[in-house]
Amino acid sequence: MTRTALGAVIRQRRQKRGLSLAHAAELTGISPQKWSDIERGARSCGEKVLARIARALNTTPAVMRLRAEVESQKHAADEEQFNSITKLFLAAADQLELARERFATN
Repeated sequence: MTRTALGAVIRQRRQKRGLSLAHAAELTGISPQKWSDIERGARSCGEKVLARIARALNTTPAVMRLRAEVESQKHAADEEQFNSITKLFLAAADQLELARERFATN
């Protein structure tokens, strides 16, 4: 998994949740500049920061790393194999997020 791939996953998830960069930064206590650097892959992100980001984006660090790993592998496999693997990984990540949301509402 690369910093760039993790940053892309963070950006996609933030945008999917409809959060501006400033609002996401406010929710986590991370400066907007640092958040931007992480999204662009210009800065790495430790476990504590990733946990705060994941919490703000209503997911888990494990799901974000899983999605980033899939993103990283896009160029490593042939297209058909990649598409099959991607579907499996993303379905698993979706199931993890659904289970987390159900658990959080109980």
